[in-house]
Amino acid sequence: MHQTDRVARPCGNAFYRSGLRCIPLLGITVAGGPVEPEGEWRTLAIPGVFGDCEHLVALEVRGESMIEAHIVPGDVVIVHRQSRASRGDLVVAMTPEGWCLKRFDPRGPVVALRSDNAAVPDRWFPADRVKIWGVVVGVLRKYR
Repeated sequence: MHQTDRVARPCGNAFYRSGLRCIPLLGITVAGGPVEPEGEWRTLAIPGVFGDCEHLVALEVRGESMIEAHIVPGDVVIVHRQSRASRGDLVVAMTPEGWCLKRFDPRGPVVALRSDNAAVPDRWFPADRVKIWGVVVGVLRKYR
């Protein structure tokens, strides 16, 4: 099965009773994109507040382009797999330069993929060269 086709699968009855759901943890997103982990892919138990997990995946964040959105290296973003986004959504997108985690800002024939870090420049692309892979719906952070 191709990594982008993976969807949530049952974690067992104990998880469902506790309100947790399991989603695929596919790999890492840098100011680059999802990278399939070596070997067996893992699952991540998340709270049921994210709703229907059928189209959710998790990606670990590397890089600092979204620190002003309070997304820092080591965080795990919960991504709803979908091909459309609204202005201002945080998206995982494929561009001619590769994958990125940025804020989506369509401007007619071009799309700005904006960093939430003043030190990292925004990227501009023709709209037909940007493919939305998913929209970020949550962030998980481990402090230790």
